[in-house]
Amino acid sequence: GATGSEAGSVESHGEALEAYADTVAGVDRWVATSGGIDTGDCSIQSSPCQTIAYAISQAGPGNTIHIAGGNYDLTNGAPLTVTKDGLRLVGEDPANKPVIERTAGSTNQTLLVINGAKNVTVQYLHFAMDQTFMRRRQASRTRPPRQIKA
Repeated sequence: GATGSEAGSVESHGEALEAYADTVAGVDRWVATSGGIDTGDCSIQSSPCQTIAYAISQAGPGNTIHIAGGNYDLTNGAPLTVTKDGLRLVGEDPANKPVIERTAGSTNQTLLVINGAKNVTVQYLHFAMDQTFMRRRQASRTRPPRQIKA
């Protein structure tokens, strides 16, 4: 079995397993195009991350990522990919929705992939696209991943 050896860690069969408080459900993350920088864990509203992808990488299951208004250009990067159950991507202001887009390249490029995650919420975001294609990948891999393309 596992035993606690010191604050923030658990030992199992002689190996230390680290437990991080920032990956528990209910933690808020913050993203802003203005004043954001991709360092730290995005959990301080006054020190937001700059990109949604970085905030997703820092988030744990059940976390909420608050996304400030602005344009988030994915042209030079991979699509936003969610693999964590219960993750919430939420625009901070429904009247000023953040715009997720690709400003260069061909049409129908993927913007968002939800890959195997359950209970994911995407709210108050505007995906600038010419068509919408949504699919979901099951654990058995019988279906392709859910995608939103531009």
